[in-house]
Amino acid sequence: MNSTIISLVPISAIHSFRQQQQSIVSVGTISMDVKLNDDVLTHSNESLKKSKWEVCFYHTESYNENAVQQGAIGFLKYYQESEYREETCIASVALKTEVFNQLLVNLQSKRLPSQMLFTVKELEYGALPDGDQIIWNVQDMSNAPILEVEFQFHFYF
Repeated sequence: MNSTIISLVPISAIHSFRQQQQSIVSVGTISMDVKLNDDVLTHSNESLKKSKWEVCFYHTESYNENAVQQGAIGFLKYYQESEYREETCIASVALKTEVFNQLLVNLQSKRLPSQMLFTVKELEYGALPDGDQIIWNVQDMSNAPILEVEFQFHFYF
């Protein structure tokens, strides 16, 4: 099965936690509003670049049983515009403790990743030779498996 890399740039991030009984326990959620670096088109040639894009990272060993069976760490989901929601694409990913904590430490130090690269199954590269165009058949595959995520941080000295 083909896989494609999508580049997302974080705009803002939120870490959520709650109190459970007598201790504060992280529910392990980091949510980010992001912008799309590449142009992702539907099979009907409509661009998803102006759609709302979000990423949710969960502090857990696996996303769900369906993801495990597909060798995925999460899913890229497409939601059509409706009276309740604008057209939205959401990447939901399970991060193991070490990766989640490293991301959280960087966010707490006010460092957003400069870029996040998601390797996603069920998407294809378009006709452009530089790979900047990606085709996503949202009608047939509105939940595309995410195989890998890479965080890139730039440090300026």
